[in-house]
Amino acid sequence: MAQVIKIKRTTDPNKPPAALAEGELAAGLADYPIRMWIGTPTGVQELFAGTAIEDAPDDAVYGRSDGEWVQVPIVSATLPTNPAPNSLWFNATDGQLYLWFDDGDSEQWIALAGPGPAGPGVIVASVAPANPHDNALWFDSVGGQLYLWFNDGTQHVWVAVISGWH
Repeated sequence: MAQVIKIKRTTDPNKPPAALAEGELAAGLADYPIRMWIGTPTGVQELFAGTAIEDAPDDAVYGRSDGEWVQVPIVSATLPTNPAPNSLWFNATDGQLYLWFDDGDSEQWIALAGPGPAGPGVIVASVAPANPHDNALWFDSVGGQLYLWFNDGTQHVWVAVISGWH
């Protein structure tokens, strides 16, 4: 005996259904790309949230953030608002790449090594650099160890990232 699966549809863009029975599906046909939702024991959940679309009309790669499709990484001269967890933002003004990071107590943009004011990607030297920038990477050329200049909120410390050569 064949089973028939019916999918509800929405006609208002960016408007998920208010309620769905458990296991029931709905498609947002007015959304581009089309969005889908499923009824769960706790309510309506969007399917495929956080996934990327690679064949957008402008050939950019997009991901989901707050129910919206956003370019990944975000390229902008201004701070993105309401970024998705672990979003990457390329600051078009200073050429710096940032990561939206949640340490469990707070959320903030963390500068990653790049060409901007954060300086060179990795400093290679036999001694720790004097006055490194936040989140600097230093490779100890004698000990074969990579370190990160880390601010834990009270002090800056060099933290070993990987073990030495073997």
